[in-house]
Parts: sequence; C-alpha cells; structure tokens
Amino acid sequence: MYLFLKAGVFQIGDEHYVPDDSWTNSVLNITPQSDESSAFGMEWTVMDEWLIGFELYHTVHEWRSPQGNSGEIEASSMLFSCKQMFLPKAIINPYVGAGFGWSVISMDTGDAWDDQDSFMLHFGVGAIMKFGKVSTFLELRHMDAIFAMSFADYRYYGDGVYGGIRLEL
Repeated sequence: MYLFLKAGVFQIGDEHYVPDDSWTNSVLNITPQSDESSAFGMEWTVMDEWLIGFELYHTVHEWRSPQGNSGEIEASSMLFSCKQMFLPKAIINPYVGAGFGWSVISMDTGDAWDDQDSFMLHFGVGAIMKFGKVSTFLELRHMDAIFAMSFADYRYYGDGVYGGIRLEL
C-alpha cells in the first residue's frame, strides 16, 4: 500500500464562457493556469504490474468579467484509478492510467457560491522513480467533467502536470 501527495499546474481547456445567468452579462475570462492544484491519495499493488487507488484533488482558477466582477472557480474531485506499470522491478517505472470519479465545481460570484456536481473521467502517463520505500513521480494527466453546469454551458476539462512523493506503508 502506498500513500502519496502531489502538486502541479492544471491548465483548463477553455479560458472563456458565456454564463446563462444575468449576474455578469458578459463573457468571463478565466485564468487558464491554476492558482492551486494538489492531490493526495492511496494506491494498492495488484499482480505486480497493476495499481488501483483513489485520489482527492483540489484546483482553483480565478475569473474576471469586463465589468470588473471577479471570483474563483474551485474543483474538488474524488477519483478512482487503475495504472499499468511497465517495469515494476526497475528503478524508473513508466506507467499509463485511467479512471473515473465525482467532482464538485464551485463558482464564487462575489456574493454567493454556485455548485455543480459532475461525473469526471481522467487518463494519463507518468513515471515513478524508486528510492527504497520512498518514491518520486512525475505525470501528465487529462481530466474531463461531463455535464452542463447550472450557471453556464461550460465544460470543465484540461491537462495537468504533477510531481509528487509516494511512501510505501
């Protein structure tokens, strides 16, 4: 069993959208790179070359309208994943992975929060470098929330680069 922590940058796929509410009356400009993006979770080895696990993610982006309104979009997600390890006994072990989960996307409108739940898919590639019971890793991840938000026709999706540390328990 492994416990891991990771942090990185999440780049959203669309930097603008037109809300269907009247509180902004315009296109919102969203900061494409996250102000904050981190995760922690646990993984278990299955048959040497497979890992299964779960992760709790949190990302934050800022937005601004031409009228001067501003706020944040926060995404908190619980993801389940499966990874195929290619060289499980080697010091550097590349992998591919995929999974699904649930995400809560919250938009701070300045006066209130508007929340939307979403089904989330993700896939990625990476490599783990082992140092005994401690490992470091680097991964590229694509995430896609499949829904129509209550406050906009906006699809929350994008790519991330994450690095982290993993401890064998």
